[in-house]
Amino acid sequence: MLIATLFAAGLLAPSVPLQDPELLWKAVDPASPEQGVLARSFALSDDALLLGGPNANNGPGFATLFELDATGRATKVQEVTWSFGQFNDYFGWGTALGADHAAVGARSADPGGVTNAGAVQVYDRGLTPGGTVELTNREVLVSPLPVQAGNFGECAAIDGALLAVGEPGGRGAAPGSGAVHLFDLSTTPATSAGLLFAPGGATGDELGLAMALSGNLLLATAAGETVGTTPRAGAVHVFRPNAQGVWKHEQRLVSPAPESDASFGFGFAIDGGRVYVGAPYEDNGGVDLGAVHVYERQGGAYTLVETVSPDQPNTQFLFGSSIAIDGDRMFVGASGSSAAAGRSGEIQVFDRVAGAWQYAFSFSAPDLGVGDRFGLEIALANGRLVTSAKGGDEPHFNSGNAYVYAIDGAAPEPFVPLYRFVEAGTVRTHHLLVRPGTSAAGDSYFVFGSANPTPSLVSGLQLPFTLDSYSDLTLLAANKGPFQDTFGLLDANGEARATIGFAPSVTAPLAGVTLYHAAVVIDATTLLPTHVLGPRTLEFVP
Repeated sequence: MLIATLFAAGLLAPSVPLQDPELLWKAVDPASPEQGVLARSFALSDDALLLGGPNANNGPGFATLFELDATGRATKVQEVTWSFGQFNDYFGWGTALGADHAAVGARSADPGGVTNAGAVQVYDRGLTPGGTVELTNREVLVSPLPVQAGNFGECAAIDGALLAVGEPGGRGAAPGSGAVHLFDLSTTPATSAGLLFAPGGATGDELGLAMALSGNLLLATAAGETVGTTPRAGAVHVFRPNAQGVWKHEQRLVSPAPESDASFGFGFAIDGGRVYVGAPYEDNGGVDLGAVHVYERQGGAYTLVETVSPDQPNTQFLFGSSIAIDGDRMFVGASGSSAAAGRSGEIQVFDRVAGAWQYAFSFSAPDLGVGDRFGLEIALANGRLVTSAKGGDEPHFNSGNAYVYAIDGAAPEPFVPLYRFVEAGTVRTHHLLVRPGTSAAGDSYFVFGSANPTPSLVSGLQLPFTLDSYSDLTLLAANKGPFQDTFGLLDANGEARATIGFAPSVTAPLAGVTLYHAAVVIDATTLLPTHVLGPRTLEFVP
């Protein structure tokens, strides 16, 4: 009777096709506080995601470890702690994650009483008895030459057993010129593997503000370095180990059009014999539009071969905030894009055609809001693209979120809610992605809900909850009012997107209530249900 009523209503509507890459999941920590900016930093491996939230609780900071399964689902498995946890430590400002180790930087910690000298908590990575990824506190590293405002732990990178830590305010070639510290994690405790400076460094150069490490190549940004007569134009320094395994400075990379405070070297990518350097505040024909400079290794040195500009940018577009390369496809974060909302951010995709990068398309998450900064960080691993939105508002304002996308065509999760938490009294649209797969292309679907999670049997159909008054509302008002595209036809990919929009007047009295949504797919020929997907929860948090 339930199914017959739905078909009799005649409310079939075309679904909205999803963009490529395909969104699989949204990483959310329900414990992330307001203004926590989770995903201010993150590190990705094949099966895990480590997010840093340095602003949480007015500055002590925190980090969250998520496990990624084969479908792209990001499940929180651990709240990552550290040994100090003092006010304004900004723990989570920098993160690194490897196969056996992890590291989280607290750039403003005060080890030994030195104000803002910074520290890094190192973890051993293993598995719980149940087979879940787990980080175990191992040791705290500090600068061997701690200085006030050294900010040791500003950024970190791990490759194998090698850990690199940036100290932009540290003692390099000159006081405060910055340094990069290398540690060998194969020993316990970790031992020094090198201390890197930029030759000719000057006070305020800030070497170690950002880094990229891959094999025998380390790139380190000196954001405050003067280039020619341009102050704070920034430079990227290239380091490699020599035949004896000692890391040495090799080359200095600068923008072909240096500008003050352009953040040259804020975004990085390393791909074979090429390195990609983002300069998100470079004007590039408009205020803070940004650019990506491509350098190719030729004759033992890197040479600029191309500068990539954004497509249809707005002022303060910040193109080049992040960069990731997947073969002949490049993903570039533009965290200042206002395409979805003011400074919500987007990712622009470029394809390499005849040796040059050409704009292909842009994408962003469907639930972005003002100031989310989607695309601030990008990482690729195991056919997944993960990007951050440090200003994301789930579960609270500026809690910070990350998004997981498929870029290899892997089968996605069949039913995903982008919002699983709604702050009561705020405007929120609950996005539900229905995707049973191509075998269901052209079939009908409907999305409905309940406040009672007890499974039930209705007209021979096993449902994941018990029907109630909210179920009646979602079914009778399908495709009307707050319930949009909750009843329709799956597209050629067997996919559809439904939305449920809640006004503050509706959400305000629902604090503490949890709703459950499911999707039923009905074969177009037999008119029999073939899939029951869900339930997925929507929790109204105070």
